[in-house]
This record gives sequence, C-alpha cells and structure tokens, in this order.
Amino acid sequence: AADEKQPHRDECRQREGGIGYLLAWGIYAISPQSFDDNIDALRKFNLGFLYLAVWVAVRIPDILQVFVAVQRREAKVPNPDQYIYKTMHLEAPYVRLEKQGEVGKFNKAQRAIDNLRETFPGVLANLLLGGFAFPLPALVAVGLFLIGRVLFSIGYIWWTTLPGNIIGRIGSATLSGCVLFAGVHAF
Repeated sequence: AADEKQPHRDECRQREGGIGYLLAWGIYAISPQSFDDNIDALRKFNLGFLYLAVWVAVRIPDILQVFVAVQRREAKVPNPDQYIYKTMHLEAPYVRLEKQGEVGKFNKAQRAIDNLRETFPGVLANLLLGGFAFPLPALVAVGLFLIGRVLFSIGYIWWTTLPGNIIGRIGSATLSGCVLFAGVHAF
C-alpha cells in the first residue's frame, strides 16, 4: 500500500541538490560547447547570484517541512492524513481521513496532487532558469518529472509511490542541478 515504509521524502529532497549538481555536471561534460555560450551569457549579465538565490529559495519549503515531519512522527500521524480533527464531545475519538475504499482512493488522489502543489513552484523556477542554460536537458528532465508524477499519483491510490517518486525526483534533481551548475559557473 502507499503507506509502506519508504525513504522519507524530506531526506530524499535533501540529497537532491548534490545529486542534481552531479547530473548537470555529467550533462555538461558530454558536450560543454553546447552550453558554454548560455553560461557565458549568465556571466555577462552577472546572473550567477540570481541562479543561486533561486536554488536556495526553492529549498525553503523543504526546510520548513522538517518541522512537519518531526511532529508527524511524534504524533504518529501517517500519510495521507494532513490534520487530525477532534470532535467537540467529551471523550470522543479523533476523526481521521478515510484510507480504504473509494473515499480512501479519493483522499490519496487528493494528497498526491497536494504533493505536486508543494513542490511545483520550485520545479517551475528551476525549469525556467535551468532551461536557459540547458534547454534540451531541461525538456528531458521535465518529461521525467511528468512521468514520475503520473506514476506517483497512480501509485498513491493503488499500490506504491516509490517508482514514480524515483523517476520524478531524477527529473526535478536534474533541473535543480542545472540551476546550481549554471549559477556556480556563471562567476
């Protein structure tokens, strides 16, 4: 089921920066001449700071998510529950999201799109900036992100999110790495 033990999403996001930089470096190493003019343009307009600023800003939600993850673990609140509601009657049990049947599938589908909403602004920023320096790799990476998110959503509803999560993260890590690589090399 989608609740099975998997690497924690926040731990994966923390590793994405380094992995993405290595992916971008590998892409660059294959054909530096394909990307040098674009990175030179960033250098010419002193945009390295902007690229690094976007790379840092995209990580702000990940940093804040650590607080949620710690409290989720302490309160023993599993996904897809985002909140725990309490009825206002004395001694009443908590009201939680349904995980079984059609309603459970709906809740899981809703949570899958919320997962996308949580990360999509950063992916879009990385696509726009990274795509300037690495246009074709950005297209391939966003294609991987799309495939990954579709598989993640299907998996969240019916079986496991792991394959979609891995594929989507390769795409988003590549975009992120392209921004970081271009920003570092624009100086």
